[in-house]
Amino acid sequence: MGLVLDVKYQSSHKERAILNIGSESSYKLLNRIIGFYLITVAGVIAVQFSVELVYESAPISPLQVWFVIDWFSLIGFVMCVWVNALYMRTFKNGDSATWGRVASSSAFYLSIALALAFLHNFVGSLAVGKDDLLFWKFINVVQIPLFAATGFRLTHQKRGKSVDSEDNSTAVS
Repeated sequence: MGLVLDVKYQSSHKERAILNIGSESSYKLLNRIIGFYLITVAGVIAVQFSVELVYESAPISPLQVWFVIDWFSLIGFVMCVWVNALYMRTFKNGDSATWGRVASSSAFYLSIALALAFLHNFVGSLAVGKDDLLFWKFINVVQIPLFAATGFRLTHQKRGKSVDSEDNSTAVS
């Protein structure tokens, strides 16, 4: 049994993709889990970003905490890019620049760009221990609203309906 992903376009064509997720309740649960995960990671990053200088002399250094958070961020970026790709896909056949099309494209391309920047620094810190701390700050500052917005969109989404549009529908996840 699979979840059917219905995507309605302005030309009234439907595209179907089968995802082995299950029923509608499974769909809602998966959306909420992914959404809450992204919101939680965004919250943890915001707190760590704000308080890391307070415990600089503690037995656990802020860099060790960031190392653990980065692994959760890596999973979050995979989810974020995937979800925003599906979100953008729901608006791909529109002729005009509607709010939904602009928002979905912006979210997708921002998530791709930030994921590439994250991977560059993350692999650099793992492989050779060489990363740019200022670049990490930029990544974290942009990552917080991106993860939070994507997470909130997922948790408030209804089956077959996008939060942004009545004409288009998406089953993101």
